[in-house]
Amino acid sequence: MNKDVNNNNNRITYHDNSSHASSSKLPSTPLITTEQSMTPPAMQSNSSNVVIALIQASSSNTEFGQSGEQNNLRHGFKYLPCELDNLFPYIQYRNSEISPYGVRLSKEDASLSVWISGDQLTTTTDFGFSMARANCSVKEGQWFYEVFIDRGGEGKIDGKDAAHVRVGNRNSPVGSDAYSYGFRDLTGHKIHQSRLYPYGDPFKTGDVIGLYISLPSLKKVIPGYQPISPKRQRIPILFKGDTMFEYKDFKPTHKMNQLLELPEKKNEKKYWWQQKQDEAKPLSTSQPPLISSLPGSKIIVYKNGVCQGVAFENLFSFFPTVDEYTNDDDLTEDDGSLGYYPAVSMFRGGTCTLNFGPHFRYPPPPDPELEISSSTSKKPSNAGDSVRKWRPISERYMEYVAEDILNDIVDEIEIWDWMISQKKSPIKRPAVVDLSDGGIMKKRKLDESYGETSGDTPTSYHI
Repeated sequence: MNKDVNNNNNRITYHDNSSHASSSKLPSTPLITTEQSMTPPAMQSNSSNVVIALIQASSSNTEFGQSGEQNNLRHGFKYLPCELDNLFPYIQYRNSEISPYGVRLSKEDASLSVWISGDQLTTTTDFGFSMARANCSVKEGQWFYEVFIDRGGEGKIDGKDAAHVRVGNRNSPVGSDAYSYGFRDLTGHKIHQSRLYPYGDPFKTGDVIGLYISLPSLKKVIPGYQPISPKRQRIPILFKGDTMFEYKDFKPTHKMNQLLELPEKKNEKKYWWQQKQDEAKPLSTSQPPLISSLPGSKIIVYKNGVCQGVAFENLFSFFPTVDEYTNDDDLTEDDGSLGYYPAVSMFRGGTCTLNFGPHFRYPPPPDPELEISSSTSKKPSNAGDSVRKWRPISERYMEYVAEDILNDIVDEIEIWDWMISQKKSPIKRPAVVDLSDGGIMKKRKLDESYGETSGDTPTSYHI
């Protein structure tokens, strides 16, 4: 769905939807080093492409592993690791965090064309634009992180497009639709809805890009907003010996896709079948659809500590829109995963390392928004006397884990209450769907997971 046909770029972005990136397949080699087949000849001949930063992202010791095969198991679903837990006799399974613990790039939500390092902070690809995003999102507050451009911003080499990176929020690549906001390395343009807008300085190998995002309190901007228990549609499955949740995923809504439509050109000649399609379409105004936004939200970008100005303001709300095109089985409520995700997309050897904090190479001023407003009005900002308003995204991880545990407890209580109200008798432990043999669904009991016990098994129910 990328309409930005000039592929000479890397992007850094924020994105608010959990759709997966392209599904190009890589060789089955589990681990390779940057000095082996992962490094193109052009990079091997240019030692200046290796940048030594807070994290030595492009050192010869960096190993990259392929993202999980389960990511492309079924279209319209996403997969996260889970485990059996005796403390939850009704829901039985809970999400399972895997190391390294903390905010990191998510191998569980990346395409097969993406390669991620062992510490899950560095990523690259040998293919066209492919996206990797963080494992947790932000919904409110002011947050900051950095992206080290280990290789990017290259022009053409031997007549072919070289390595590029884009930073921001989204996939395929970032900035390609209305759900994402991105920045292009080769020209410094900002990208949204596949449209380029002049913005800041270009960036390349060795640069450090800082991204600041400010999101308002949802209670202040959404009338009558009350946090409710997430509606999580998930079932546990077995895939090649691993237990994981299969979640139903969000899909782009009709209103958001409408924003990508280009206005029709005047006196444009059309074929007969195009004329028939136009006649069948209902009459519509030229005004774009109304999409709820987050008033006061903004994204500010820094290049090597130098502020590039406000890139985007009044970002679209990450809650799904509902209209006459919404199907009964579409997700219309937050399942706990909605929010803005730090994301990067790479192109043909583009490589970058994300630094989620708490220590940064170029930390922003205590109040970036006050700094910009004072520089615009030519008044002293007194930024040195102010308290830091932003937080490193690394601090978001423990909040994310606490929210997930709380949601599991709420699910357990709701199911227990429902079974009591329905006067349900204890039921046998449900089976787990096994998809390890190419998609043939089998049933497998998990009694062995509890061990051989003579007592009654706990009642259970899956949502």
